[in-house]
Amino acid sequence: MPPRLSLVAALALAATCAVPAASASAAPRLQVTASAHAQTVTVKVKPSVAGRVQVAVQRPDRRVLASRSVTVGRGKVKTLKFQTSCKACARVKVVGTLKAGGSRPVQSSVAVRLDVVTETTTTSTSTSTAGAPAPAASKAPAAAPAPTKTSVTTTSSTTTTQAPAPAPAPTVTAPAATPATGGSTAARLTWAPPTLSNPITINVSASNRNLRLDGTRDYLVKMPATALTGANGLVINGGHHVVLVGGEIDIPWQGDTPPVNSRRGLYLQNQTGTIHIEGLYIHGSDLSEGIDLDERLGATVQIQNTRVENVHARDEVGFTDNHPDLIQTWAGPALLRVDHFSGTSDYQGFFFAPMQYGSVPPTLFDLRHIDISATLRAGEPKAGVLLWQSSSFPMNVSDLYLVPDKHKGMWNSQWPNPSAWGPGVQQGVPAAGSFATGAIAGAGYRSAGYGAA
Repeated sequence: MPPRLSLVAALALAATCAVPAASASAAPRLQVTASAHAQTVTVKVKPSVAGRVQVAVQRPDRRVLASRSVTVGRGKVKTLKFQTSCKACARVKVVGTLKAGGSRPVQSSVAVRLDVVTETTTTSTSTSTAGAPAPAASKAPAAAPAPTKTSVTTTSSTTTTQAPAPAPAPTVTAPAATPATGGSTAARLTWAPPTLSNPITINVSASNRNLRLDGTRDYLVKMPATALTGANGLVINGGHHVVLVGGEIDIPWQGDTPPVNSRRGLYLQNQTGTIHIEGLYIHGSDLSEGIDLDERLGATVQIQNTRVENVHARDEVGFTDNHPDLIQTWAGPALLRVDHFSGTSDYQGFFFAPMQYGSVPPTLFDLRHIDISATLRAGEPKAGVLLWQSSSFPMNVSDLYLVPDKHKGMWNSQWPNPSAWGPGVQQGVPAAGSFATGAIAGAGYRSAGYGAA
């Protein structure tokens, strides 16, 4: 029989044993409250421990309307405001995710009606680290971006092939003006899709997203009914005339050390005719590149009613992981047409270097009805150079709105200078709101047709 413990020793032992149990029970908690006035959602977060809190405002179909990541001290309250840009939504969901130290992410959510002012508090629940996206950094970007793009990699798509059927006698077909049901009707656009001859229809899916197409054939690319989620977004390599109308691409967290390409939304390469992208919504918690173009064969690229939301680096001080862009081209195209395009970026908006790796000089870059905003960090717009032009080439720019970095202003947000972009660029936002909202572009997109002035 072991010796009996004295009363003092027994109490000391009990106290020692109780400490780990008490610590283990003190799991992090996150309190989220929200209120709404019209389309403005005010969110308050209060973590029980210091950490990083990511807040997302979601539509009923879980599409993210707005998101932001902030650092909050233990027991402190942080207030955030979001513009939802979803006039068709009667209710939104606010989701807060707390990540502190080595603890599991903790999530809290609250539903908010947009037509009345409400406030609700929810309890916290732990979530598995495997499926939780890491929060984005919120530090200010460097004072000025590097003069050249250093993080570009040009890769060829290699996996998915659609063998063309034996070609029948040539016939001409036009793509439908309303390829999808549901969604919001958009404004009429300037440029219609190209007329397709005996097009091959390709259905994009999670296992069929890296397309290698025949440069002598026409294609109709159909996106899935729900968001295409995962690494590398969508790659379209080749094809003559290619048409994609409607769809959503979501780039979630890609791990601790991912290749930059895994965080890209759309890559267009080696078309020989016209590629028409319309009604596409690109977003995601780890989105670092929007649309990249390698069109050294001299294609025409049309991008209309498309939204690229919150492209961002993980390192927002030195931008060592990437220099994010909404649209970047390093080869061609011969003709770029962009109409009704919206995007937010923490670094660059348009980065145009069409002769960097290409030999076909551009005939015209035609940019209309565009709004680009620096990402809000700690309540201030922060970004690098939102419009970058590496060399002079013909451009037509009209109704292009910028919300620049607060400290750079308009002059330092246009490279090499504002005169290179012309009088069509103005500061602020369009009077009627973004030209391409998440409520218009996406999986339920419906085109209103073409022929705008």
